Amino acid sequence: EEGPPYVKPSQSKMPPVDSAKLDAVSEEMMKVFQEKMPSADEMGMRSDICRQLNATIQSEWPSAHLQLFGSSGNNFCTTGSDLDLCLHVPAEVIQSSGGGGGGGNNRRNRQKEDQKKQLVNFINKLGDRLKRKGMLGVTTIPHARVPIVKFKYMTGSGEQLDCDMCINNVLACLNTDLLRTYTLLDWRLRPLVYCVKHWAKQRQIHDPYRGYLSSYTYTLLVIQCLQQCGVLPVLQSIGRKAAVERNDPTLRVQDQYDCYFSKDVDTLQGLGEENNPASLGELLINFFYFYAKEFNIADMVACVRRGKPITKKSKNWEKPREKNRHVICVEDPFDTDTDLGRYVDESTLKDILEELQRAYKLLSEEGDFVKTMSTFTPPATA
Repeated sequence: EEGPPYVKPSQSKMPPVDSAKLDAVSEEMMKVFQEKMPSADEMGMRSDICRQLNATIQSEWPSAHLQLFGSSGNNFCTTGSDLDLCLHVPAEVIQSSGGGGGGGNNRRNRQKEDQKKQLVNFINKLGDRLKRKGMLGVTTIPHARVPIVKFKYMTGSGEQLDCDMCINNVLACLNTDLLRTYTLLDWRLRPLVYCVKHWAKQRQIHDPYRGYLSSYTYTLLVIQCLQQCGVLPVLQSIGRKAAVERNDPTLRVQDQYDCYFSKDVDTLQGLGEENNPASLGELLINFFYFYAKEFNIADMVACVRRGKPITKKSKNWEKPREKNRHVICVEDPFDTDTDLGRYVDESTLKDILEELQRAYKLLSEEGDFVKTMSTFTPPATA
């Protein structure tokens, strides 16, 4: 449903912090941001690599096209990070790669098995093509949930850049566009996300395979917090009525996902700073306060799509289901049945909460950004 561009800011009970501490934190945050943000030359190089690889692939499959996605395309890339690429390939091209003949007597099963085999064949052909064009360390992983080809690209300066290329990962590309659009609306979002991601990595609470939250999930938590304090709008609700009337194709992607969001950057740009002119330091401290003290983890779901937390009950996420623990819940903006916090358990949640509380205390009471971002050292065992 369509709602106001900005949700009504929640009345935070965060105690005021000394302005000198806020200024010091803001200054340190900009240092981290500038250190980790890729240069214009590096970003240009990434775009050039994408164009060169696109030309290579189109010489074999003219109807395919390549695009940057993930951090490479959403404005949250860090210097030296992997290059994430998505190859969009028409179904008929993959089908022409051959394969099939399995699945037994059931027609639907046969069709699914044929599609899997055709995709495997295409991925392997793509890997061979990249090897012939000089890519190093080419590895195909065709049976993964999201099939990919991993390889190294030799840059003009002689450095090797790690690349991951997936196939037809439409939702991930739309997510990339959504996050990038948010970065264009308020300059404070990027430094905040860089610092929160740096904090999570330094404090070792950033790896979903160890039961924590992913970098992407932390980014959504920052956006949700900024929506709550009037800095960022709710892009998925703005202009929705008109989108429905014109039957916008993004309302039903792959026949099931509502991926609509407003791209009206010109109108929305800068409004957040008028609504809330808080400094970077104040917004970072507010992030830690919000999730340590105000966000009701037991009952609520962080929901960028709505611009505010919604109840676990509304999503039937009150109890664990299969691999979804639903301890701390963060809804994916487009694949709304996916809880991005599903890997977190009671033990790792305790770690996350302790770190949120530690960060808030250090920043609000001492203004000590460096100590807040220090590397976690496990307690010594007897």
